[in-house]
Amino acid sequence: MGTPSCAHEHSFFLFMIRVILLLLCLSGSAMLARAQSTPDLETTICVGDTATMTISVTDADSLQWYRNGNLLFGANNDTLITTKDGVYYAKAFRGKCFDVSGDIRVFMAYPRANDDYVIVQMGTLSTFDVLANDEPNCAPFDKSTFTIVSPPSIGTLVSSTGGVIVYKPSPTKLGIDKFVYRVKDVDGRVTNDATVSLELQMDCAIVYPNPVDDVLNVTVNNKRIIALKLYDAWGRQLYQTTVDGPQLTINMQAYAQGIYVIKMFEHDGEGCNMRILKK
Repeated sequence: MGTPSCAHEHSFFLFMIRVILLLLCLSGSAMLARAQSTPDLETTICVGDTATMTISVTDADSLQWYRNGNLLFGANNDTLITTKDGVYYAKAFRGKCFDVSGDIRVFMAYPRANDDYVIVQMGTLSTFDVLANDEPNCAPFDKSTFTIVSPPSIGTLVSSTGGVIVYKPSPTKLGIDKFVYRVKDVDGRVTNDATVSLELQMDCAIVYPNPVDDVLNVTVNNKRIIALKLYDAWGRQLYQTTVDGPQLTINMQAYAQGIYVIKMFEHDGEGCNMRILKK
């Protein structure tokens, strides 16, 4: 009984609980407290839906409903309608005697947005769907309600339509970028805020602008790259420097138009090569 349902339409859950009042009382004014006479039940409803609990009693003078151990004032009928989660039960009274139902556990379901962790290679756009691992639970997501609560601080979001993200990393900064989003389902239920963490990685280096007029910016993975050298098209070395941090610049203004090559060096030898066009 009480099968969970989170269909698109509002769901109504009906619990038929039959409490049979057994008049097993001690003589005089003493009262015998009995164990529950019905099994525990549980169900899940969605936010905005209604749970209807109906109890059938025999030979009772009065009835009282409880939620989380607290008396519900005015809840004395055989039917209780609620939109709240909690643990419900009912007591039926006759004189000094009573019977109690089993617990009815009502759980609340919400649409849930889960955090994401994405690895992004610097120098390239990254596209991913942040809703792919989220849980609508009650009704499908209304992707048109996708909202960026807090934008990234390092890169930029080129597009975020319907939860499909196109992220452009910064050409100069490594590290962890983050943004926060939420979305609603088609019935208007809103998710929690979810955080997308973007780990900005670089295998070797990126250079920009390319082609270059005067100053060439170089961003390197300084955990790997320890030095770089600049060569012209004939293989002649024109410039070299050690790498002390992730960003450096090369003044290209004095060099003639043409093709140049930057060679990166790691601790154990040559790393990647970058081809540069000087305007």
